[in-house]
Amino acid sequence: MKIKYLVKKKIVLACLLIVIMLLAGLVFFGITNKLVKTETTSTKTVEIAPGKYIEYQEHFLHWGLKHESMFAVHALPMQKAKFYQRDTKYLSIPWNGEELFWIGVGIPVSLRSYKDNLYMITFDRESDFRKIRFRYYKQNHNVLSEISYKDYPKSIATQNLWLNKEDLKLLREFDPDDFWFRESLTANIWYQLETGKEFYQQKGIDISAEFLKNYIEKNKIQKLERLLKNK
Repeated sequence: MKIKYLVKKKIVLACLLIVIMLLAGLVFFGITNKLVKTETTSTKTVEIAPGKYIEYQEHFLHWGLKHESMFAVHALPMQKAKFYQRDTKYLSIPWNGEELFWIGVGIPVSLRSYKDNLYMITFDRESDFRKIRFRYYKQNHNVLSEISYKDYPKSIATQNLWLNKEDLKLLREFDPDDFWFRESLTANIWYQLETGKEFYQQKGIDISAEFLKNYIEKNKIQKLERLLKNK
């Protein structure tokens, strides 16, 4: 009886081993993963100069792996696929009869016009989260090319993108005595344009109401009326 039991046990184990080997073969040799691109587009309207609006498109590209087997998730070539799974955002902006494009790093926070050129500022938390900074761009033919903060017009350096209701109120009133305005991205941008200090270097610095009042007066800030047309 003991011998028969051992024989049955060996047969069961052998069958389990065969099943495991077959599954392993399916996982490692019998799977095809497809790379799939999805794209979404949203249209936004923004005030780029007092009373002047443009409508632009924000495109979002995502690459992902399509699993063609229930076992595929166990055998994804993650290192090879890592690059393709990164998301990409780019903007297309109609301007003076042509279409401008931007693709870069960070979240666009300002899109303004100055002397018939478009300028943009992004808030870059992606390159190095320990060294968050602003990036500045200027129209160059049909693209927005990165420039030094020293070349950005100080009179238009105001946030008009990536806003919530509280931001809208602050940026319409432009009150330097308001604590939250002194904590705004616009205040941080002005501080860099005046001092050269990056956003991450401003930690612990209190931007005073006097500094903001002087900046507004000295640089003749172009205050926007609505920021967003329908709000």
